[in-house]
Amino acid sequence: MDHALVDALRACYAQPGPGAPTGAMLEAQNRYHLAYGSFLRHSIEANSLRISCGRGCSRCCHHFVTSVHALEVLAVYENIRRRPDLEALVEQCRKRLEDFEGWTAFCGESYPDRTPSERDDLVLEHYYDEGNPCPFLEGDGACGVYEDRPMTCRMYIATSPKEFCEPENVTDDRADIFTIPADESVAARLERLDSAVDYWGHSPDFFRSLVRLHEWRTRWTPGA
Repeated sequence: MDHALVDALRACYAQPGPGAPTGAMLEAQNRYHLAYGSFLRHSIEANSLRISCGRGCSRCCHHFVTSVHALEVLAVYENIRRRPDLEALVEQCRKRLEDFEGWTAFCGESYPDRTPSERDDLVLEHYYDEGNPCPFLEGDGACGVYEDRPMTCRMYIATSPKEFCEPENVTDDRADIFTIPADESVAARLERLDSAVDYWGHSPDFFRSLVRLHEWRTRWTPGA
């Protein structure tokens, strides 16, 4: 993985200017995602978990996506930037962001006695309860950018039946929904790349970062 990191960094610094991620950058990210996939499978097997998630079971795709890396955002944008529905997808991201910011203001006013961390959790809960699907979720319940989906999307795991992922049931004692964070060695490498590839003001909030990137590219590199 270190060779991939070095190659990606060299590619970053060799670029004449901001733009699409190079093959070396995408290869590095792919290796990190594969490494996380191996770590995830090992964790599942080591703990004898029976995962109930599957294609079309997309309840986790209604969360407000946070903790994304700059290179992951670039890869998703590269995936969608020549699609005829690009503007519609970006507009959907804007709407999700506006909704999230509305809940942020609401929770700030309604729960003044809570800690900032508790209010952040409440914002995410309210957003999830609304049931807004990710803009990249296809009609059949599959992810439209599955190969490039951020690592944070890869972490959601459920061992309980599908109905316990619904907002009204997630607090049920029978609900078993959790995340398995990436190994620190993988996360640290992606963080190392963040500062090198970020030229548009990357935000760890997925929808916010995509909107910012699109606006930057539209303003400074028309047709790119």
